[in-house]
Amino acid sequence: MKEFNSTGVCIPEMHYMADLSSKMEKIMNLIERGKYFTINRPRQYGKTTALFALCRILPKEYTCINISFEGIDNTGFESPQKFCQMFLRQVSKSIKHTDEKFALLWLDENVATFEMLSDKINELTLNRKVVLAIDEVDKASNYEVFLYFLGAIRNLYLTRMNAPTFQSVILASVHDVKNLKVKMAMDDMPIEDSSKWVGSPWNIAADFEVDMSFNPNEIASMLIDYEDDRNIKMDTDLIASEIYRFTSGYPYLVSRICLLIDTHLNQNWTIDGVRDAIKIMTTTEKNTLYNDLFKNLRRHKEIYEYMYDLLMLKRNTPYSLYSTKVEWSILLGFVKMCATGEITIANKIFETILLKYFITEESMAKKCIKQS
Repeated sequence: MKEFNSTGVCIPEMHYMADLSSKMEKIMNLIERGKYFTINRPRQYGKTTALFALCRILPKEYTCINISFEGIDNTGFESPQKFCQMFLRQVSKSIKHTDEKFALLWLDENVATFEMLSDKINELTLNRKVVLAIDEVDKASNYEVFLYFLGAIRNLYLTRMNAPTFQSVILASVHDVKNLKVKMAMDDMPIEDSSKWVGSPWNIAADFEVDMSFNPNEIASMLIDYEDDRNIKMDTDLIASEIYRFTSGYPYLVSRICLLIDTHLNQNWTIDGVRDAIKIMTTTEKNTLYNDLFKNLRRHKEIYEYMYDLLMLKRNTPYSLYSTKVEWSILLGFVKMCATGEITIANKIFETILLKYFITEESMAKKCIKQS
């Protein structure tokens, strides 16, 4: 029997999932047009699941290489030679079970430079439609050698009229790979100072405008699947709308509410059940998504101050292309831009837990002052 999943990749045979067909259709359109692009969304926003689903729906004439930099040893980024060999091993492993003969062709110990890697890609993509998807790009983004790799892919893209290369390249990350140098700067300097970092080896990327959040209809599709599988009845549209009202379709939050109702709340598929799940999520629950939000607040003073102004002082900063702190708050999932151009908290659940975070921080600070 299937279950709701809020950890790792979602697999249709194992998990209740939202209907991703409209999203996949838009992504497939980019691939067919030969676009290179980045899926940059906050943590636990369905990026890995989207790549997994994409590889499953690609027509037979395509070869899908789906690799991840998650868990890659740091030695793979120590030099161009080590990176090239690591990359070729990952590619081979990705397609081993679907095309073992083609997988073996990628293993070449003689490839020691990015020029040689480019030649290898030219050779193996001849008369093939090969899609390269790389997940967890953030893990590699602090290494200079990765920028050289992106530069090599960029050069292949620019010369593809003269030599074969990948049909499409998809990078999945939290940070916008077009601005990787800004991310590198954030590790060592305040974000307002990071504007000095300009240029990118990924300026060939097409804009990715697919909405990765779940709309009420997509949430309802997940509930209908559950309803049919468990032979129960619920008002799927009403429940989906209520879940959306509190989550704004954030994939992890949607799945987590459903999981709690199913496993902790006696399958109470009512408005009260949704609100009880949200109460758990905003009072007693600790998870990696919240930890990531808090970590980014502690790590980046400008984002902390911006979110404090927005939540505690109810003071909003007008959106501007030059407001780096607003841009990064959007990128890291704290806030979103409405159709009107107004900046608001990403969802009601985040609003609650972040308010509690700031209130707790202030209370602890006052306590320390009194004790001193």
